[in-house]
Amino acid sequence: MLAVPEIHPIYEVLIAILSFIILSQIMDYFVSPYLIGQRVKVSPVLLILAFVLGVGSMGLIGAFLSIPIALVLKTVCEHYKQ
Repeated sequence: MLAVPEIHPIYEVLIAILSFIILSQIMDYFVSPYLIGQRVKVSPVLLILAFVLGVGSMGLIGAFLSIPIALVLKTVCEHYKQ
């Protein structure tokens, strides 16, 4: 049989927290922009760039407002071209 070493409970908690943080970051920075970009036909790179610029310029408020502002600007530009 294979012997599995015991892990101290504190390390189990740390592993769980780190796993959650890593998976959340992957979802936030890669999966969500890809899915939103497909839905509204915007490049995921543009969404990530808008998010980074929003956070860099306005912090937490910029994090919440950057994607909607980018989508509004995209829509305005599309209507302006027509």
